[in-house]
Amino acid sequence: MGFDKQIKILVVDDVKEWRKVYTKGIMDVIKDNRLDDLVSGICEARDGKEALRMVKEDPAINFVVTDLFMGPCCDGAVPENPDQPFGGVWLIRKITDTVKRPFVLLLVSDKEDAERYEMSLLLNKGYKNYDFVEKGNLDSLHGNSLEAIKKLLFAQVRSHKKQPEFIQPNTLGERNGVTFIGTSSKIVAMLNDAEKVATVDTNVFLIGESGTGKGTLAKFIHGRSARKDSPFVDLDCSVLPESLLEAELFGHVKGTFTGAVSDKPGLIEIANGGTLFLDEIGHMSEAIQKKLLKVLEERSFRKVGGTELLTSNFRLISATSTDPGKLYLPFLHRIAVFPIVIPPLRERKEDIPLLANFYLKLFQNEFNARPMIQEEFDTLVSECFQLNWNGNIRELINRIERYTVCDYDLNKFRIDPERLSISDLGSASETPRQTFGYEGKTYEEAKEEFDRSLFFCTLTQCQGDATKAAAMLNVGVSTVKNRMTLYRWSKQQFR
Repeated sequence: MGFDKQIKILVVDDVKEWRKVYTKGIMDVIKDNRLDDLVSGICEARDGKEALRMVKEDPAINFVVTDLFMGPCCDGAVPENPDQPFGGVWLIRKITDTVKRPFVLLLVSDKEDAERYEMSLLLNKGYKNYDFVEKGNLDSLHGNSLEAIKKLLFAQVRSHKKQPEFIQPNTLGERNGVTFIGTSSKIVAMLNDAEKVATVDTNVFLIGESGTGKGTLAKFIHGRSARKDSPFVDLDCSVLPESLLEAELFGHVKGTFTGAVSDKPGLIEIANGGTLFLDEIGHMSEAIQKKLLKVLEERSFRKVGGTELLTSNFRLISATSTDPGKLYLPFLHRIAVFPIVIPPLRERKEDIPLLANFYLKLFQNEFNARPMIQEEFDTLVSECFQLNWNGNIRELINRIERYTVCDYDLNKFRIDPERLSISDLGSASETPRQTFGYEGKTYEEAKEEFDRSLFFCTLTQCQGDATKAAAMLNVGVSTVKNRMTLYRWSKQQFR
């Protein structure tokens, strides 16, 4: 992937072992999320004074992970005063006051009251790219710390990613698409292969998970071939039983079977001069594979029930989301002259901002929705980076359509159809009654349920930030933390 600017991370702690733990944790996050091209390096400092010197001397440093409670070059002694010279709080104040470039900040501490320092130091200065985590123990990096590092790094993917101007829907054709959207290295390599093979008449075999866009890539190849003005004929082989699939491909003559009231051309005949795209070809029986192999070798065939030898000059593009090794081997060798693997969305997440923008504009136009503000778009992209995308591009399109219809409601975007139940949807036939869900409960039971629901909803809105939740509810931070302990909630589950 390409970035107009890389980031360099500085880890600051007065204990050498902690610096090594955080450096390793950051390297693991970078490796696991394929962000090697984004991060140019990781360096370490043993206190605020050394860190400030490094920041001033090296303009590439723009991401700081620092312990808030450090002494001046001390060997792990924790001072009671976080404002002590050369400590973490001192460092952040110096950076925000004297260094005139944007920074990403991750603040680390094992002190419960450190949140007030975080808020006073950063919120008042208008910082957005920061987070605060508890230190945990040396045996392993705290899970919240890894998630915070991942979140902050993904925020930088969008800000530093080389991107063309956002593409308007009408420049890419219809909603079903005739091209791929993306600038990631895997997509660029894939499209380069597609461009090469489009100009020749060899058979193409597309391999990719469901929803990755195999049909879109087939149209992309057809549209750039010499056959682009001739028919593009497609068939999903998984939707028809063997008998109907054979008749659909080869055609049939009148009276061949019940319902065959007239002669009918097959898709092979219809695709003459153009492209025949067979999706999910792994569902085709071996008998039909052998019959189609003969067509590919001899360019002639007979309709089901017919005797006349017909010819058709077509280019075959086939695709599968299953193991191609299960196909009849001579047939596989014939159709897979030029295989192309389509990467799943989880392996090219750097394309998400561009994809999200494209489909948002598409659905905004379709549903006459209001324009988004930048903060809403940034939040959406952040949400997208957290998902695994088992449904790939198809899932992304469906989520964004629902999100747009519901006036950019993130709760609607988060709905996973795979996990829906009838209780999630409610009954449309029931007449709603205003019982508030407390019918049949005692006063104490209802009060406890209301309390639990209120704190859960507020923490969800604040992504688990106890300080922000306390401000919204006008209660103390300790009250929010007590509820989290009482109900056994972790900060992580609200992110």
